[in-house]
Amino acid sequence: MTTFIEDYLDDFFMEQENNSLRKLTTNKKSGVIKIDNKIYAIPYKATGKVENKYEVGFGHVINDDDILNNYLTAVTSNGEIYMIPFDNPQEIKLTKKQAKDIARHDASFVINRVKSKITELGGNFDNLNKGAKQLAVDYELNVGEDDKNRSGVAAFPKFFKALINDNHTIAFDEYKRYMGSKKNPLKNRNIATNNLLLDIFNLENPPTQAQIDEQEEIEVVIKDDPKEKKLSEFEKAFSDARAQGKDIFTFKGKPYTTAYKEEVIEDMPTRFASAEIPPTSAKKGGMVERNYHDYAPRNI
Repeated sequence: MTTFIEDYLDDFFMEQENNSLRKLTTNKKSGVIKIDNKIYAIPYKATGKVENKYEVGFGHVINDDDILNNYLTAVTSNGEIYMIPFDNPQEIKLTKKQAKDIARHDASFVINRVKSKITELGGNFDNLNKGAKQLAVDYELNVGEDDKNRSGVAAFPKFFKALINDNHTIAFDEYKRYMGSKKNPLKNRNIATNNLLLDIFNLENPPTQAQIDEQEEIEVVIKDDPKEKKLSEFEKAFSDARAQGKDIFTFKGKPYTTAYKEEVIEDMPTRFASAEIPPTSAKKGGMVERNYHDYAPRNI
């Protein structure tokens, strides 16, 4: 049996369809009962748009063919098909294994239909990753006809095109399922789908359109950093003179050297002897006036 089908049943489908049966705990609403200390699945009223129908096990709707044939079709994990006979559909009683085998048959039965729909959307089912394949099967099994007479994968074209094209933004915008209207979201199913999408796209949290718009704005708008140090007039004059290779420069009528405090100018008295006012030097990291004699060799 296809690996992704087994993972789909174990990790997604069984929990969403009948978690009580999966955990072997009784739940009358989900048709899970105990008889002689054993857990069984019995028919319960179908949910969703299916009227006057009953489900059994992991969401299998007892259909007209089942009733006509008086058996449910099941498939083992080894791919062996077998029948589970019954006389009265209201009296069907299944073990957990039988219910899972029926679910395996239902999931396998829609594969060819899913492949065709994915092809119509411009993709190749076989090229999808395991998680995307699981979602395609799940939507095909659980999404009824919309107002355009589309069902399953076909009812969510934008979502599955996003999966095909590896576009997580659109996928997270389009995946949600509802019961009838958007006022009734399938909460648990949507949460499980969201978590599977995070795994498919290797994300921790789904990005929102607002976050994406904000990121794009940051990339194109450049603002001045208010913490960035701005040069004073003196510092700019000092830097410009130093960059031009000048020994001294004049600022507001006073001469200054372009040497930092750490830079000793050996012949400073000789080089600047003609200056009417002894040039001063700047301290690294901040400009201060300093008499050049402080930089002269000790024997002068």
